[in-house]
Amino acid sequence: MESTTWDVVVIGLGGAGAVSALSAAEAGAQVVVVEKEAHGGGNTQEAGGSLRLIANAAVAVDHFAALARGQTPREVIEAFVEGCNPAIEWLQDSLRLRTTDKGGPWHSWVYPFVAHNPFPGVPGVDGLGDRVRIEQTVPGHGGAALWEGIVKAVRDRGIEVRYRTAARELIRDASGRVTGVLVDHAGDRIELRATKGVVLACGGFSWDRRLQQEFLGVELPAFGFPGRNNGDGVRMAQAVGAQLWHMTAVATVLGYQIPEFPSAFRHHVYNESFIYVDQNGQRFVNELGLDNHSLPWAFRVMDPTLPGYPRMPGYFIFDESARLAGPIVKDALGHHRREWEWSKDNAREVKRGWIAEAEDAGELADQLGLPSAQLRTTVERYNEHARSGIDSDCGRAAEKMTVLKPPFYGIALWPCLLNTQGGPRRGPRCEVIDYRDRSIPGLFAAGELGSIWTDLYPGGGNLIEAIVSGRIAGRAAAVG
Repeated sequence: MESTTWDVVVIGLGGAGAVSALSAAEAGAQVVVVEKEAHGGGNTQEAGGSLRLIANAAVAVDHFAALARGQTPREVIEAFVEGCNPAIEWLQDSLRLRTTDKGGPWHSWVYPFVAHNPFPGVPGVDGLGDRVRIEQTVPGHGGAALWEGIVKAVRDRGIEVRYRTAARELIRDASGRVTGVLVDHAGDRIELRATKGVVLACGGFSWDRRLQQEFLGVELPAFGFPGRNNGDGVRMAQAVGAQLWHMTAVATVLGYQIPEFPSAFRHHVYNESFIYVDQNGQRFVNELGLDNHSLPWAFRVMDPTLPGYPRMPGYFIFDESARLAGPIVKDALGHHRREWEWSKDNAREVKRGWIAEAEDAGELADQLGLPSAQLRTTVERYNEHARSGIDSDCGRAAEKMTVLKPPFYGIALWPCLLNTQGGPRRGPRCEVIDYRDRSIPGLFAAGELGSIWTDLYPGGGNLIEAIVSGRIAGRAAAVG
């Protein structure tokens, strides 16, 4: 068996893994990164690109601690908050990336809206600063721009990356210290020894059906690269005694499953001529009243009498006005953007049968598999409320209600995974914690694998966490 020795081994070349490698190298360590695919990027290159600045650290810690509801220790949140502004300065000064507060999704989205601060009623919100993104020089979005800047730095600094190399098992010595990892490459088993530390930065479990069923209770579609985030890091950490946390927490927004594509398409609509209905054809939420990260919670409701999830999928019902207003996707986001250019008026997607079309709400229901009489009643009732200006069902504001006129359109709508948050529990130095609440020597984790976020995701948090935790984990691993 081939065996090589390094100071630090990093598993996964997404944003967190690349930053871990850069930070370990800056600390003087000899670093190797293993990536199971032919190229890196992870969820970083698929993301919208929002990075959170901090206005007042102590107040921001209060806010994030309140959102975590005791599930993330305060000292871990403090380490994250203290690292946010320096991380963005590092991107600017060390990697020469330019940031801007212009052009982000919180400026350009219509519905579902993107809130600058999704939980304004939670104490400590005043501690949050601006949301910025990496300035783009080519079409695309902030996550891709961030990733290109980070991976360029990895190349420029001569850090070795072994592609098509899958981590299989962590190596421990007699004392229990993690001293390396066994990997597979081209059919060969290779031992990569780490004299100082191993960093797990290989993402979550968005593409693992069993783990989703086990911890989320349901399988949700995902936006990222198909098959990448399949829980490898969770299983490797468990095998060395790691404690898991936040396994039921996810970051989701609404999207569609299109049969030809394994990755989801992200839902977006340009005017108010629409409603959401459940599998009974009934409205259940103020469609315009929740931030894009909060709205999926209205869909993730279990009915124990079924038993099942009567709003997964739910259905997006809209009229000609909404169809002509613009594409019902945000095509700059998600893996699918490379494979399909959505038409501006949605006509091509209607023609392909992805979007159902009918002159009557009942006929539309038949196409979607919904109760025809109920959907017809729901549309008529909504239109009555729009005319009267009083939505007694869901509380939608009068100025945001528009009478729906035929022809009608519909498509199934799901909460879709930006990423999962669960994984090995970690401490303030990103050290992995075992089931006895002790750190596992030589093992660190970064990024969404064991994220600090719980089920109330504040937006603008995952990418900056990838950078902050990558910097912390890389430096800590280099020390050993």
